[in-house]
Amino acid sequence: MAEIQKRVKKDGTTNYTLRVCTGELNGKKVRATRTVTPPPGLTEKKLKKWIDDEASKFEDEAKGGKLLLSNMTVAELLDKFMEEYGKRNLKPRTLYDYQLLIPRIKAGLGYIKAKNITPLSITKFYANLAESNVRQDSSYTAAKALLDALPKGKRQDVIKRSGVSERTVASLCGGSAVSRRTALAVAEAAGIPFSKAFNVHKKNDGKLGGSTQAHYARLLSSAFQRAVFWGIIPANPCDRVEKPKTKPAEVQTLTEDEAARLLKALEDAPPMLSTVVQLALLTGCRRAELAGLRWSDVDFDSGIVAINRNLQVIPGQGATFTTPKTKKSHRYIRIGPDAIQLLQEWQRVQKAQRFQMGDQWAQTVQIEDGKTVRNDLVFTRWNGEPIDPHTFTTQFSDFVKANGLPSVHFHSLRHTCATLLIAGHTPIPEVSHRLGHSQIGTTLNIYVDAIESADAKAASDLENIFGRLKEQNQTDEPIKYHA
Repeated sequence: MAEIQKRVKKDGTTNYTLRVCTGELNGKKVRATRTVTPPPGLTEKKLKKWIDDEASKFEDEAKGGKLLLSNMTVAELLDKFMEEYGKRNLKPRTLYDYQLLIPRIKAGLGYIKAKNITPLSITKFYANLAESNVRQDSSYTAAKALLDALPKGKRQDVIKRSGVSERTVASLCGGSAVSRRTALAVAEAAGIPFSKAFNVHKKNDGKLGGSTQAHYARLLSSAFQRAVFWGIIPANPCDRVEKPKTKPAEVQTLTEDEAARLLKALEDAPPMLSTVVQLALLTGCRRAELAGLRWSDVDFDSGIVAINRNLQVIPGQGATFTTPKTKKSHRYIRIGPDAIQLLQEWQRVQKAQRFQMGDQWAQTVQIEDGKTVRNDLVFTRWNGEPIDPHTFTTQFSDFVKANGLPSVHFHSLRHTCATLLIAGHTPIPEVSHRLGHSQIGTTLNIYVDAIESADAKAASDLENIFGRLKEQNQTDEPIKYHA
């Protein structure tokens, strides 16, 4: 039963302090306390009943955990969200990205009790994200301590533990700048304090990108929505806040002539790069989907490729296979004879490489759900281990620059596939399926310009057809009628 202590103030009013023991910590009792003031005019009997009821209610709340939840701060809510929901339900990459966002949210909102958070508080936080000088992690270059620890020929352990590609580490040791995410992973893998491993290069007026601001909003909304589900708060305050504005992502594509130039240049490219670039152009697959492709996913007889998984490399965790991005991202794509021949030729090259590597080739690979299978990955590192999808990006970027091709990203190959299909009047639902979009509306929004261009061409073609029909009618001999 709760302890009850009567207190009479100097002004003559009376209140009661309630204390409940909720357990022990380090050998000491932990007590919860609440002060209550009875309403005036109660008889002695009614006053006793009111105090007993308040004490009983307080004890139930304290021992049932409701009191703890009601006093939970935003910082504590985020920790609870990540531990009890995130680790069980979020994909590894999303979980990792959220962990990078949480410190800034805690600094801005963490001290406020979750039940007291207001839409105005969140609005002010979003406004701060959009200010100048918010981004403090512009770029990082290797300091002497790190370079001394990573001499050439002794980097493989750090590469494996960090999950950072061999090419990126070599570039880093050569003086190139990297992102904070990459720098953190390398410093941790090398066992060197971050402050000693890297030099920081800040941008004076650096701002967080619109997509990054949107990630903060998404995390906050998810955490508060979970708080509603847990009964901590009655409603999600983010629902009454205008989300950070983001600019539509710029869609970079190759024209038909530029795509033809790319294919011609690929004739002299390394076999794996040539294969993965052409396959991206022919299928519209994401780089993580291509990196996760297994030969068992390819049916040469039917010309069907199954997209069953993504491969992501997470700093500190290494290669991680996950299920596709959305339910519709799990799909089957038909490929033509050229793509089949392309893959068969690459398979022969890979088999020769595997034979040459012998025991150094990774014999097994752990795919989604921790299942270990025979290593039959279509694209791998030099020793058969899973390849960082970012490797495709860096190699492709170097390739187009070296060959004087338009400066586009690897992801532009996916956009090019879509725009070429649309230009060829492929029905939008079929384009959407091939790309693995969760909704047709996503395809419509991303490729609105290509769709309008194709529609304008269709209108022009139709007008030309009707023009020829009218011209034909005018040149036809008139029908003669006989009496």
